[in-house]
Amino acid sequence: MHSHEAALSPKIIGKLILKKRGERANYFPGNKKKIVFLLSIFLAVGEGILHYVAKLNNCWYRLDKQIKTLDSYYFGIKTAIYIIKDVNTLCRPCMKYDRLKDDFVRIPFLVDQDYSDNDIENFRNAFEILPHHEIRRINALWENVYKICNSNNRGFIYNFLVIIDNKGKIEEIRRF
Repeated sequence: MHSHEAALSPKIIGKLILKKRGERANYFPGNKKKIVFLLSIFLAVGEGILHYVAKLNNCWYRLDKQIKTLDSYYFGIKTAIYIIKDVNTLCRPCMKYDRLKDDFVRIPFLVDQDYSDNDIENFRNAFEILPHHEIRRINALWENVYKICNSNNRGFIYNFLVIIDNKGKIEEIRRF
């Protein structure tokens, strides 16, 4: 045995023996490879969930801020705001409207700025919206909130229902 080999640790000696035999050293023996693989998948899924929750919280925060600017309008009566950007036959654009219109709830519909007066009347008639529920075009502030809530959805255009309690606090946000 040479003098320089005596100073080598057992781990290094094991690697040298494997190299002399022509075999590769296995740094993840047994199930360690599977464990590392599963942990990386869980990490990626967890990161995706955290990203979604952060996005939802940002949407919730922006809606809450927008509602507080119009506090006198939303305070004192339960309100359900529909933000309608797309009306098509594949989805029901007035989700929960049949149930909400029977309760004592203020229901404004905010529709796309491109809707003409005729489009708004057709919308009212097609979905049997009661005359005392207002339909108005979305303004720039609501448009900005909508863009934040609908960002990163790969080209899909969603409609939103925001339910606000009589104290001006958001109870629920639904995307449809």
